[in-house]
Amino acid sequence: MILRSLYGKTAFVTTEGKIEEVRRSLAAIAAKRKLNPAVLLEGIDTLPVDVVPLVIYRKAWETASKRIGPRDPTDTDLLALGLALQIPIWSQDKDFEGCGVKIYTTEQMLPFIE
Repeated sequence: MILRSLYGKTAFVTTEGKIEEVRRSLAAIAAKRKLNPAVLLEGIDTLPVDVVPLVIYRKAWETASKRIGPRDPTDTDLLALGLALQIPIWSQDKDFEGCGVKIYTTEQMLPFIE
């Protein structure tokens, strides 16, 4: 997920690939935490997150692939989005370190979450 500030408000954007990745992981998360997966899926659909179309970050894809692809090619889309929009990424993933965008951990993000 990526953070950007619009009109003094915090907004979050991501890629379709990341939303699908979360959806695929929900069954395991639900089982581990003894939660209803249907409720989690419904929650994903109501998150205040804008899914940005590939056309917006396609030009940054090659650069992102060179920077993060050797470590974790599944994160290329998110890095490309961060590079294209010149905004930080919210992640605990160490693979983003040194990729040319600011990274915020969850702890650092807590003050931004309303």
